[in-house]
Amino acid sequence: MEILFTLMVLCQSVTLAYPQIQPPIRLDIAKAIETTGECKLSSIADEIRYVPLEAKKESFIENIEQYAISNDLILIADKKVGKVMKFDRTGHYLGDMMVKGKGPKEFIQIDGLDFNSRGEILVLKDGSAINIYSENGDLLKGFHYYGYSTGRWLTDDKILLVMDYLVSAGKVLVILDKNGKELAVPLKTPLDLSAASMRTHYRISSCAEGYYYFDALFDTVYTINKKGEVYPRCVFLHRKDHVTQKEMLTTSVKGPPLSVSSDLAISGQKYEILNYFDYKDKILLSGSVARNNTVFEFDKRTGTGISCGKSIYYGLINDLDKGPEFFPVTVLSDGSAAKFLRTQYDLIHYIDWVFPKSGQVEKGSYDINLFQKLADYGNPVLMMVK
Repeated sequence: MEILFTLMVLCQSVTLAYPQIQPPIRLDIAKAIETTGECKLSSIADEIRYVPLEAKKESFIENIEQYAISNDLILIADKKVGKVMKFDRTGHYLGDMMVKGKGPKEFIQIDGLDFNSRGEILVLKDGSAINIYSENGDLLKGFHYYGYSTGRWLTDDKILLVMDYLVSAGKVLVILDKNGKELAVPLKTPLDLSAASMRTHYRISSCAEGYYYFDALFDTVYTINKKGEVYPRCVFLHRKDHVTQKEMLTTSVKGPPLSVSSDLAISGQKYEILNYFDYKDKILLSGSVARNNTVFEFDKRTGTGISCGKSIYYGLINDLDKGPEFFPVTVLSDGSAAKFLRTQYDLIHYIDWVFPKSGQVEKGSYDINLFQKLADYGNPVLMMVK
């Protein structure tokens, strides 16, 4: 929980290069915690489609580390199995793109995968290597840039990197050309965050303008447009009596850890926000309140929201077909939002452990036969809503 006080300090200390855009949406988290309700999938979608990935010996997936989806292909990186596998959009297995190793078409760890509009594949691997492949798997470019966590194509010819600022102090976002030349650093902090030794949660996701970026060390979600301009998208209001800007700027993150028992308590409930997503007219957060799984749903126009507290689910309750819960982790080119259902964690976990326990979930709120059908495919299932 010490992270949260640091959040408020850092968000005011970030230096930006962004145009004058309409003010960011202010999310009143304090009020949302006090306004409980049900956060339902029908609030963002009215149809669901499931695409199971073909399960056979050579295409078995243990864990999805990274993935990318184009109009034609699905790429899955699995470090445990030691392969980057190719599937078509119907889930049919097409073979392997990369395998475990230290060669040009090999990897120790995949840090990012993405397609541009030409079908070229961006591969970030091993903490410093950046490779660009054709859709057929031919290596087009290869260079190194040290210190990133992950990244995506910003345009067909520019790469957007999210930096691990605990390794490379100062830089948060970096833009490169296809030859590895640094073009811009549109988001950075003057603070040496390595001294704070803070763990991070970050996410870069597609949106109409380009991407949005969320990091739990910052109280602000940022928009990155295709020009590389960065501007605030959402600001989290943690407390009704939140500290002033002057107090934030004069507080050092290098001092001893501060007590958060009074600083970050709302009605006696400590909380932490772990993930931010937005889709259509809603903004969704997941995290914990008083150590209970919690989902927040906010209206983009007003910034007001509700919380689904003490939920066994980590996403929106699926009231469309009573299947798995959903969060819009990825937005596809056709406007669908997608997430992968993992066999063990998102399906069998509920069938074998959650549902049998009395009082956890009402029997009328799920269809155990649908969960079982999805689990029986053996491999992850791509869940898409629209």
